[in-house]
Amino acid sequence: MISSPVYVLVQPKIRGSYWTSNILEGINNAATKHRDTLCILDTPYTDSFYGMPVLVVGSDIDWIDYNINMLTEYGVVPILVNACMLPIHRSICSGVVFELEEAMKYCVEYLKQTGHTRTAFLAPHANSVSDITKCQAFGDEKNTYPASSTIEECVDSFLKILPEKKYNGVICSNDTVAVCLINKMRKAGYSIPDDCYIIGMGHSFLAANHTVSISSVAFNYTQMGEQAVNLYHIIEKEVSPCHYTLSLPCCFVPGLSTGETSPMDYSSHVKKAQLTGQAVTDDTYFSGEMSQQIISLEEVFQRCDSTDRTIMFGLMNGDGIEEIAGRVFLTPRAVRYRIKNFFNRYTNMSQNEFLQKLRDILK
Repeated sequence: MISSPVYVLVQPKIRGSYWTSNILEGINNAATKHRDTLCILDTPYTDSFYGMPVLVVGSDIDWIDYNINMLTEYGVVPILVNACMLPIHRSICSGVVFELEEAMKYCVEYLKQTGHTRTAFLAPHANSVSDITKCQAFGDEKNTYPASSTIEECVDSFLKILPEKKYNGVICSNDTVAVCLINKMRKAGYSIPDDCYIIGMGHSFLAANHTVSISSVAFNYTQMGEQAVNLYHIIEKEVSPCHYTLSLPCCFVPGLSTGETSPMDYSSHVKKAQLTGQAVTDDTYFSGEMSQQIISLEEVFQRCDSTDRTIMFGLMNGDGIEEIAGRVFLTPRAVRYRIKNFFNRYTNMSQNEFLQKLRDILK
C-alpha cells in the first residue's frame, strides 16, 4: 500500500488542550492503520494543496470561518473536525461532528423530567462555536448567562442572583464551569443536589471524581479523530465535488450532582491522550486561578493510565497503600513504585502539594 499524506490544520490556541490531543491521537491512530503520513500544518495557504482535502481542527467561530473560507478560495477541500454542525451550515463543507444539539436538549428534558424546571445555562464562551450551538439548543436567552471574562467571575455573578432567581437546575457549558460552580455553591452553604441539580459537559476525570460526582455529557474525541481520517479518504477518492457529514452520538452519564445515590467509576469511559502538558493560557475565559488549576490537574490525569488515577484518587481520600494495592491488584511495593514514577513523569510537584491541590478542587 502506497503511503499518502493526511493534512491537518489545528487552531494554535487549542493545540495544548487535552481535547485536541485526544482528536490528534485518533487521527494518528487511523492514519497509522491506513499507512498514511500525518502532516500538521501551520498555514494552509499554498497552491500545492489544490483539490486536496485538509482536516480543520478548531473551536473559535471566527478562526473556523476565516480558514474554511480561505481554504475554499485556494481550491482546497476543508473537512471540519468540531463539536457541532453550525460551521458546516455556514460554510457548506464536510465535517465530523457530535450530536451536540441533541445532547443539550436531552439535558434540558432530563431536568424537566426530574422536576427541575427552573433551569439556567451557565458560562458559555461567546466565541466558541460549540457554546453558540449549545445556547441555540437551550433556546432560552433570558436564562442564559454567558461569560464576558473568566469562568470564576461569571460563576460569582451568577451566585449573586441565584437567591432571587431560585434556579433548581443548572447546565454548565463545560466541566470546568461545573466544578467551579459546585465548589463555590458548597462554600456559600448550598447543598448539591438537594438545592440544585448541576450538569456539566465533557465528562472529565476531575468532574467524575469530585466528592459530588458531576453528571456530564461524554464526547469521544479519539473516535472523532479516527472518523475524520476515514472521511478524508472517502472524499479524497471522489471525482466530483461533494459534502459529507459524520455525526457522532454523545453519552449522558449521571452522577451525584443530579441525585445519583453513589459515585460511579468513570475511568473506562474517557480515553487518555498523549499531551503537551501545556495549559490553555491565552484566553481570558480559562485564565482564572481555579480554572487553570482544574485544567492542569485534568491534563495530568489524561496523560496517566487508569491504575495511576485510581492510586492518586485513593491517596487523596486518605486510603492506605495496602487498601489501594488490593483495589488495583498490585503489591504494596508495586503501588509505591508507581507513586514514585507518577511524580517523576507527570508533575514537578511534591506528593503532598499535588494531593492538597487535588483536595482543594475535589473535596
